[in-house]
Amino acid sequence: GAEPRQKMATSNDVVRYKFFGSCGILAEISNDGATAQRRKPQTEFNNAVLIGNEPLVDGVLFQVRIDKKVTSWTGSILIGVTTTAPERFKFPTTLSALVEGCWILSGTSVLKDGKQSIIEYTPINIETLDEGNLVGVMRRGVALHFYVNGQDLGVAEKKLPAAGKVYPIIDLYGRCAKVTIPQPSQATANSSMTSSLEQLCFHSRAGTNVEVKDNGMRAQRKAASGEFNNAIVMSNRSLKDNELFEIQLKGMVERWAGSVEIGLTTHSPTTITFPSSLTNLASGAWLVSGSSVVHNRDVVQENIGTSLDQLQVGDYVGIMRNSNSTMTLYVNGREVGVACTDIPPAVYGIVDLYGRCVEVAMVNRTQNNRNEEVLGTRGIAGGMSRSGNQKAASNYSTTYNETGSVQGRSGNQEGRSGNQEAVQVSESIRTDAVRTGNPQAKSENQRSGNPDGTRATLGPSLKFHSWCGVNVELSADMGVAKRRQHDKLLAGAAVFTHQPLLQGVWFEVVVSKRAEFWNGSLRMGVCGTPPETVTFLPTTEVIHIDQSWVLCGHVLYHHGNPLVPNYPLDLDDICEGSTVGIMVTSDGELHYALNGRDLGCAGRGIPTGVYGMVDIYGQCVQVVIAQQHIVGDLTIGPSVVGDHVTFIPTTQMAPNIPIRGPIHPKCGTNIELAMDGSMASRVRSYKDGVVFSAHPLAMGEMFKIEIIKLADNWKGFLRIGLTSCAPDSFSLIPSLSTLLPKHTWIVNGSTVTENGTILTETYGAALCRLQIRDTVGIQLQSDFTMHVFLNGEDLGIATTITAISQRLFAVVDVYGPIAAVKVIEAQKSTYIAHQAPPKSLEVGQPAVKDDEEVTFATTHSENIRLENGGRCAFRFKSYSRGLVVTSVPIPNGQLFQVEVMEVKPTWSGTLSIGVTTLPSAQVISVSKAQLLPGQSFVVAATGEKSTTFYIGGQETDHLPADINLLNLKVGDTVGLLRHISGALHFFLNGVDMVKLPCTVPEGVYGVVDLYGQCVKVSLKPWHDEVSPGVKPSLQGPFTVQAAPFAVQATPFIPQATPFTTQAAPISLPAPADRRPLSLPGPTALPKVLGVPWELPLEICNYQNTCNKLVCESLLLPEAFFATKGERSQCLCKDCCSRGAVVSPVRYAGDPKMKYTLPFGWVEYKLELPPRSKSLGAEGQWYVAYHGTAVGNVRSILDCGGLLLPGDRRLRGDEVKRPDGHYTEDYKPPNFDVNRIFMTPSAKYCGLGEVYTKPCRHTISGKEYSAKVMFQVLIEPGTFQISAQTVDPKNANIDEHFDNSELEWSTKSHVSIILHHMYVKLERQATQ
Repeated sequence: GAEPRQKMATSNDVVRYKFFGSCGILAEISNDGATAQRRKPQTEFNNAVLIGNEPLVDGVLFQVRIDKKVTSWTGSILIGVTTTAPERFKFPTTLSALVEGCWILSGTSVLKDGKQSIIEYTPINIETLDEGNLVGVMRRGVALHFYVNGQDLGVAEKKLPAAGKVYPIIDLYGRCAKVTIPQPSQATANSSMTSSLEQLCFHSRAGTNVEVKDNGMRAQRKAASGEFNNAIVMSNRSLKDNELFEIQLKGMVERWAGSVEIGLTTHSPTTITFPSSLTNLASGAWLVSGSSVVHNRDVVQENIGTSLDQLQVGDYVGIMRNSNSTMTLYVNGREVGVACTDIPPAVYGIVDLYGRCVEVAMVNRTQNNRNEEVLGTRGIAGGMSRSGNQKAASNYSTTYNETGSVQGRSGNQEGRSGNQEAVQVSESIRTDAVRTGNPQAKSENQRSGNPDGTRATLGPSLKFHSWCGVNVELSADMGVAKRRQHDKLLAGAAVFTHQPLLQGVWFEVVVSKRAEFWNGSLRMGVCGTPPETVTFLPTTEVIHIDQSWVLCGHVLYHHGNPLVPNYPLDLDDICEGSTVGIMVTSDGELHYALNGRDLGCAGRGIPTGVYGMVDIYGQCVQVVIAQQHIVGDLTIGPSVVGDHVTFIPTTQMAPNIPIRGPIHPKCGTNIELAMDGSMASRVRSYKDGVVFSAHPLAMGEMFKIEIIKLADNWKGFLRIGLTSCAPDSFSLIPSLSTLLPKHTWIVNGSTVTENGTILTETYGAALCRLQIRDTVGIQLQSDFTMHVFLNGEDLGIATTITAISQRLFAVVDVYGPIAAVKVIEAQKSTYIAHQAPPKSLEVGQPAVKDDEEVTFATTHSENIRLENGGRCAFRFKSYSRGLVVTSVPIPNGQLFQVEVMEVKPTWSGTLSIGVTTLPSAQVISVSKAQLLPGQSFVVAATGEKSTTFYIGGQETDHLPADINLLNLKVGDTVGLLRHISGALHFFLNGVDMVKLPCTVPEGVYGVVDLYGQCVKVSLKPWHDEVSPGVKPSLQGPFTVQAAPFAVQATPFIPQATPFTTQAAPISLPAPADRRPLSLPGPTALPKVLGVPWELPLEICNYQNTCNKLVCESLLLPEAFFATKGERSQCLCKDCCSRGAVVSPVRYAGDPKMKYTLPFGWVEYKLELPPRSKSLGAEGQWYVAYHGTAVGNVRSILDCGGLLLPGDRRLRGDEVKRPDGHYTEDYKPPNFDVNRIFMTPSAKYCGLGEVYTKPCRHTISGKEYSAKVMFQVLIEPGTFQISAQTVDPKNANIDEHFDNSELEWSTKSHVSIILHHMYVKLERQATQ
């Protein structure tokens, strides 16, 4: 049944693809090879594979239209390519069964040879495509692209075989029963592919009260005078990007209110359940109703600038989904503006013939000879201009450029609407910025960067090259570049200019969108390699591209090597709205500019013909090539080549705006200032209302505002805080998020954030209920604490601000219901609340004399009454809301202790006790002490036999079983003592019971929660129970054993060869993405899942040597390691013997499962991914270890997780199964060994050379054997437990585990999170 092969088509031929004669046993081909269907689609779901008759031609699209779907099955169409010729192709039951020479799009994933190569290739699931949709495939050189409805989904494969070797294949699987190849199918990469789509019209399926006529070109409401709704119509197919869905009003009645409504929806006309009116569509709908924008029944914008209710017969209204995922409204040819953002692809046009509107007609505009009744031009937003009888003259037509924007053209160069002349819109909606760098040049259009002052000749406007990173989305005019799925994808979004840069001409981009949850940001430079020769992978590092000079952070890299370590521009700190530029001068110097300021020479010897290069990395999500504009002369910064520059100069914008009042004139786009700069009013929308203080605040100076106007139709809270961002450093201040990457502290209602990270959510709840005439003030006090004042009352410490060199401005966001504010005070205040203890006190000296009685603060919970001069607290009702706080901080070395005076057995639960840095007003805002946020440390009973320790509201550890607060009776005492070292000890009846796992700051207040059975307590005087500097005795499992755990058999430090003293702090050359990791000397160390560690006063030699391995040998970037707390702690024998923990057994997960601590290793805390917090991984997932070779460490950290055998690392090599692990002679029956293996036993993980392969390293002239393993968090229910495989004859590998439970394995990447890295060194004998 094989057909004779036809001559192969080339890209210059008109290609007529069709299906090859042979096909799957249930497939049936008709219509001269253009149509195929599956026989018995209701009873059979597979065996309907098809293959094209010709190989794919470069730049020519092969696509099919889905003609029929059934509902009997799951799954649907699959499409792809194969290297097997049709004559030799063996048809499988389904395409997913092919395992060689094939690339298949299935759902949202790409399969290569039967395995997933891209898990989330596209947000469009092709299995959900309805009848009438198009799906296709195209090769571009050696790259493979898939398409849906003409939209390019991106690169699916980058290394296809040579031309003429790849054939399209289709699987009519599951619900897909019939397809047709539209003819002709000539669609190059540069064409719009509109010709291959059906003509846009109304779908025949519509609301119950509407009739579709004239082959789908008109729609009319049936009972126009008797019923005003149930008349929704939709487009017959999904809209292409930048395609206008436009209608003309043909009939109206005056009986009803309201009129036509129009929008976009993800629903298909074949499956939608039509509501009575369009505003009742509850999902997947974005529409304009009247003057409002509605999304899924919710009004998201109240005034778009015009009202559809005012339209008359003959008016036009249209909607468009743009390539940047925005929805734009057009009225009578005018672009009214962007109505919505984040519109998904493959949406349908939808119209409601509502109220007065009874008939509409579809408008299909062609490229030539349009004759429409349109007034005005694109870019004039809002309103509908009409002359006399409200009809426009007929001698005016409109055209649409390839981006879908409207161009006005007048037939006789004169419009007929009133006396207005027709305005011809430019064919380009944006002009690229071209500026040159010589400050002596005075041309308005350019400035020369040549030393002799001559002007550079400007070439065509720059745009981005179509060959770009795999995660890049480009706008139709190649002027906007965006990283797709920026919430999931960090990198893979490099773009180039479409042509080399001209010498002396600036290439600038504006950072138009950021995402704050990543590290790193924009990277920018030049490259001598043509873009089309660069191989882009998802993790391609632009600094490693040949012939490249790239600024990453503040380090300039050349060929991947640091060239200039401290350039006076840090791209990681740029804000949204900032403009960054690069220029190569005629003498080969590379310059960077920020917001119009030339920051000087970054490098020399740059050749001619280099391309501009931008990496949309990390926090940077979208960039726009800057528009051409007239700017002042560039201020030339210092040359840094060969010099050490450590400062970052302040950016200079245009000439400074004069400051006349307490509010800085540079403010949000929706703010209007009045009363000489003392009043700020938001004039539109609910956001973009940021204002700054006119000058930085001095210490103790208060910036106070009064609420003078409210807008009840909005939700949200006033936002107020401090920032180091100078208002003049911004070219545009769109929203408060612009400030977050900088040093910015904000109080938003009851939430306090630092640089966008939430510190507490229970501060100052009264700020959520502001009314007119309320006053709010912000103040930085002398102890570097930020305070907020409400109506003159100090709400307490919002946060402590770290010492920074910049001065701080007050910042206020006039947001949501707050419509206008007035500054009533901007001067120093003599009142300083919650002042720190006097500096004259020595560390550890009590602030209160020993014989002086301490009292509870008068601010307490509502159910508390103080007695005996404030020394007793009595809960007089209920069982909760019984929080009290000491009136002064607890001195170092003094015992904070209360005596139980009364109990009531009718309640459950009992007293909780703790210490906190929070003021009393904030403490009593929570219901229970264990919920206290921030620097709060609380001991509380949590079960019949359990007493738990909480830090910052999070459960941290369980106290020994013999400590049970539920057994407290009248006369018992409970107390806490803070040592001079910061250690916190728990006392019961005067006995030091346990050292708690934390390090407590100075100046904490005592907290008691009279909960449940505990009704009354008495505060005991300060008691110097343990002298400062004397280590208390410890009880329970934290006690040091007589025989501490030894490190492994080979001693690390031979007695005859002592280590030298500690070296200077270690730092490595700046890595590719962040600043160097620095691991200097001793500090308090963080907890490991609730287990504390304290180092001796000096770092041990073993840890110091391991630090050298990490910093100097492995060169691991700082971004991999935790940003909070210390990164390194030592678990060697000497350090553990001086600590408080000996038992290695710990528990984690829900329900609890044990794991052991790796004594003899040095721990490095890794930065957790953002998803770990939302998943609760640290508290609810289990803990295990995964061993690896030292050489794999960087690859694992780069990937952000562990890979399965057979997966490919970022560097391209394949992950292999370790030698000596499972063999054919030793493995469970039918067990798949291609898994990720872990163990809860640190000892088992470090055993032998299978998991942790040793590697020899020379450190400080000495030979060591190094091992590395990772501690991981693994999700419950995603792994399998089995017996050991390493050394299977060993009777007892780890005394804490049975051999049958030593190995955990999983095939799920996403169920594992890297938590810590451990390093172990053993000295090697000299050969």
